[in-house]
Amino acid sequence: MIDHIFSALLHRRSANVIREFVLWCVLCFEIMLFMITAITAGSKAAWVLMMLFTIGLAVMMAFRLTAISLLYSVAVFHLISFSVHFICYRPGNSVMCLLLFVFLILLALAALVCSFIHNFSRFNLEKAVMILVEADSVLILILEILLYAARWSGGSLLGTLGGLMGYGKDYSGYWLGTVSFWILLAVIDLYYLFFGLGLIDHQQNKILKKTRGFQNPRSSVTSAGIQGIRGVCTGQTIYLNNRELVIGADKRSGADLVVPDAYVSKWHCAVRWNPGHGGNGFYEVLDRSTNGVYLYNLGRLPQNVWNRLGRGNIICIGGMEQQFRLL
Repeated sequence: MIDHIFSALLHRRSANVIREFVLWCVLCFEIMLFMITAITAGSKAAWVLMMLFTIGLAVMMAFRLTAISLLYSVAVFHLISFSVHFICYRPGNSVMCLLLFVFLILLALAALVCSFIHNFSRFNLEKAVMILVEADSVLILILEILLYAARWSGGSLLGTLGGLMGYGKDYSGYWLGTVSFWILLAVIDLYYLFFGLGLIDHQQNKILKKTRGFQNPRSSVTSAGIQGIRGVCTGQTIYLNNRELVIGADKRSGADLVVPDAYVSKWHCAVRWNPGHGGNGFYEVLDRSTNGVYLYNLGRLPQNVWNRLGRGNIICIGGMEQQFRLL
């Protein structure tokens, strides 16, 4: 079962899903604005590219590919799209604008690198990422106002490239497209803020890469974790990191991994790793829910006791729709 924003909205309708859906609707509106801008500005390539890039982000958000969407938004809109925009409109003799542009690109690169490290490693850089993305967006707004105030003049390499993109000394469609771009950056900023605060993602833990290849038994404690293979956490790996992982539908009830589903209790179950002796470790699962925890194709686990399970087993939370593999 592929998880997407429409099925999530239909079956769960949680505040997290509604926030995601609102941001997605704004993206769809942005696609229409960029299309109008491309037409009114003489179908300039910059606005056409912006529209195509926005369609790509909307598709990723529709399928709730959170980590990929976050990386894509910074790489494409803070780096590529803004660079194209700057090439088209930069005043040829403005040293201040050029220096600010270089600083913005370095800031966006830092945000991209930090975002990649945060989402796909054990390091927690969410605050640094949010600060970098917000600062970059504010400076982009300031620079674009300076670009319009200084007006574009030819005679430079960047000016020549701007001419090839279709821009002359008129600013036909400039403000409609630029305001649309600002709205788009605001959506990206909110997306990062909501993700960092746990207000849109369908789980509160970071998304980590699954360790490939043979696992040394001595490192089994740190590599122990669960991977979503069906449901809202599909494709996501959550490492236990020597802790007891609580799964439930409400963070306020003590859930570490939030699974918004009608059949998942607020505090549904807990998973922990027991290293055992001689590297023969195993998982333990405690069920205190209404709808139970099921071992795939083997029935419901006993409640209120720690059930011993081995690596590779698949547990189903509240039914067959939310499935996790014990790594």
